[in-house]
Amino acid sequence: MKKLLYFFTFAFSLLIVFSCEPARDQNGDLLFGVDGAGGTGGGGTPPSGRLLTKMESHAIDLETGEMSDETLTFQYEGTKLVSTTDQDGNVTLITYNSNNRISKLTSAGQTATLEYSGSNVSKLTSDITGLLKTTSTFTYSGSKLTKVATIHEFTFPIPMKSYIEGNYTYSGSNIVKTIIKTGIYNFDGQLEMSPDDQVYDISFDDKKSPYKLLPSEYLSYMFGMGPHGAFLQSANNHLQLKISATGTPVETTNYTHIYDSEGYPTKTTSSADEYIIYTYK
Repeated sequence: MKKLLYFFTFAFSLLIVFSCEPARDQNGDLLFGVDGAGGTGGGGTPPSGRLLTKMESHAIDLETGEMSDETLTFQYEGTKLVSTTDQDGNVTLITYNSNNRISKLTSAGQTATLEYSGSNVSKLTSDITGLLKTTSTFTYSGSKLTKVATIHEFTFPIPMKSYIEGNYTYSGSNIVKTIIKTGIYNFDGQLEMSPDDQVYDISFDDKKSPYKLLPSEYLSYMFGMGPHGAFLQSANNHLQLKISATGTPVETTNYTHIYDSEGYPTKTTSSADEYIIYTYK
């Protein structure tokens, strides 16, 4: 697995969970969510009998610049999420604590551990053996996630420590603005923040998000890998994403969705001709 735990543009990055390429870290292409408005409960139980079973993406590979295909399937015991499998057959096992909340995710060479404060995920620690340790802390207003702060400690190819945080503004149950701040730790261990923030403005439809069929703490696991996944914490589906930063033109991406009879998307396509297909049961 060559890609790290980061996700390319908003909706097409989800399928690269649990992989291994630390080079994208400092660029901010990361992702998470909790028991916020519109979220699922803990213990792997969806809000209804419906389950999200597979996601298939067709998106640009940042290494080659060419389109590539990724798949992530979700395995359940009854309605409880117990593992995931990618297109290469790599399995991530999910462990639950005594409160029936996800406490650990393990894959070959990688372990992620979740800690809680009450019903909210408070901390994520992820280790990729010999490559990278990621530590994320979560801040809330009530049950809504308002900030994720993540420290990345690289051991390969060279030792390096970086910082990235996302700050979130809601409209109802959707995150409509994300402000990304980044920094690097110098040789004295002092954090030097970049003067330029990145701003994500997002608009949404009024249909149901497929991600809310997954356990809230699993979304927190994904969101904690980096702060760009506002769609994971939102109740509806994104229609437009505008990215702005100091001194650069605004980048706009539009999204269209095909919905099933229950109002869930079966396919999402971006204006960059990337797409993701959702399968349910």
